[in-house]
Amino acid sequence: MNQAPSKRTAGPSPIRPLPGSWSVFRDRTVRQSWRIWIGSFRLALVALLPASAERISWGSLPGQDHVTSLGQPLNAGFQFELGGFAEGFVPTAQNTADWSRHWIPVQRTRFNPDTRWFTALVGVPTQNPPLASGDPVYVWGFSGTESAGEWTLFRSERWVWPKSNPANPIPLQWFAKDAAQIVLGSIRVTEGQLRLTTASVTGSLPPITTWTQWLAESIEHGGRTTTSEDPIDFVLGRDPSMARAAAPTRWLQPSLQTRSGQEFLEIRVPRRRDRPVRWRIEVSDDCHSWRPASMDCEVVDDGPEAFVVRQTAPTSVPSCPRFLRVIPEPVR
Repeated sequence: MNQAPSKRTAGPSPIRPLPGSWSVFRDRTVRQSWRIWIGSFRLALVALLPASAERISWGSLPGQDHVTSLGQPLNAGFQFELGGFAEGFVPTAQNTADWSRHWIPVQRTRFNPDTRWFTALVGVPTQNPPLASGDPVYVWGFSGTESAGEWTLFRSERWVWPKSNPANPIPLQWFAKDAAQIVLGSIRVTEGQLRLTTASVTGSLPPITTWTQWLAESIEHGGRTTTSEDPIDFVLGRDPSMARAAAPTRWLQPSLQTRSGQEFLEIRVPRRRDRPVRWRIEVSDDCHSWRPASMDCEVVDDGPEAFVVRQTAPTSVPSCPRFLRVIPEPVR
């Protein structure tokens, strides 16, 4: 007797797992939802990874408002620098005195008051990059001196140092309007119009300006060439674009200081500590043959405003050298 064929129950056909798949997912809808979740996770993971690029275009847009804490438009003395901080250091509005010591510069550009913007294009080197891939990147705007400056510091969460990719010709776009993390100063965007405001800072060293940077700006802005006077202009903090004829000729401030009824020869040199130099101190008896000061002088002040040297013996002592000079030598 032949057995009747079995009846199939109504409903969707059972789904056989593909080789290598998870057999627990018997339902097509559940499996599809897991695929969507995994795909979203992959997209989120990719968004967190450092991008790869050959260049970075950074700055602000032209015709925007950039003002100081007093509401004055920024001038050509303002500079903006792209960079990051040493590992473990987090900049805040309360630790500005430590920023310069931990700062790692990448590129610097000047503010253009005519077009009211700052902009630059920097390459991402394959060898010896200034920052490690994935490091947070900031823009530091600054002007003024250690005693009285105007600063701003900001970044976006997307601004992390990329991996070098010479095959990608499209530069990353990092603009002030996209900044969401404002450490100092303020940035407001209203109907597409940006207003960047710097903050007043005192007792904090701005980013270091190297001798090489200063010379490059001298040639770019003033067409000047290297002369023996350049180190003096450098240490005094003069703007490289300033015409030599307009610069003050008296920069050393010699004087006779009276101590315990005796007179001591002293020289005060105005300076900026964000322009690193070594000081060569020399003495002479005839103003022709010079020798290292050695024990003849002492440094009595090495503060943010001046470098001061004084002779250790009073001028009444016959063996005391009659002449004293201080020569700044830029750190190269």
